[in-house]
Amino acid sequence: MESFVAGSSTSTPLLDTIRRTIEERNLLTARSRLKYVSALRNAVLKDTTTNLENTVAARIEQLKLKVIKELITSEKTYLKQIGWIVTEFKLTLEVHSALARKDMDILFGNIELIKTLNEEFYKELTSNQSVAATFTNFAPMLKIYSAYARNYQQAIETLQVKLKTLNTIIRNNWKFKHSKHLNSRQYPPAILLQHR
Repeated sequence: MESFVAGSSTSTPLLDTIRRTIEERNLLTARSRLKYVSALRNAVLKDTTTNLENTVAARIEQLKLKVIKELITSEKTYLKQIGWIVTEFKLTLEVHSALARKDMDILFGNIELIKTLNEEFYKELTSNQSVAATFTNFAPMLKIYSAYARNYQQAIETLQVKLKTLNTIIRNNWKFKHSKHLNSRQYPPAILLQHR
């Protein structure tokens, strides 16, 4: 006959008390005792398993929400950066006619289209729609990044050739626009291009 061991992984104070009471008072036959103690142990085991499953499910949900929040935060930051590139950098170079159209196309490619796509992507991410549905809806449109990425090496080479001109124009424009808020040595760190 199987005996129930107090202190086992399915033991609880209540279960131990019930088991002891049944055994001490000899209220039931050995067979009935075994049946009830076994049923109690199974109930505790089931509750323990359910609690563990609930804990794991809650942790997974917590991690999922954390990932979604990080995705939304990253996308928001990306939108600010790409907006800044378009309005502060590209626009400044266009206003000053600093580069030939061919060089501008090489450096910036379809960045405005990418910016517009990401604004829509961000809107959907922050709506109540599921993240998976958002990615599914936008997956075909994300191909516009391939043209931008394909041009990367040529853009770097063009940037290196035009670096001195670009630095001068951007620095002068930044100082003019932001002179009230910055001392003469401060520039936006991302825009100061290092001459190698």
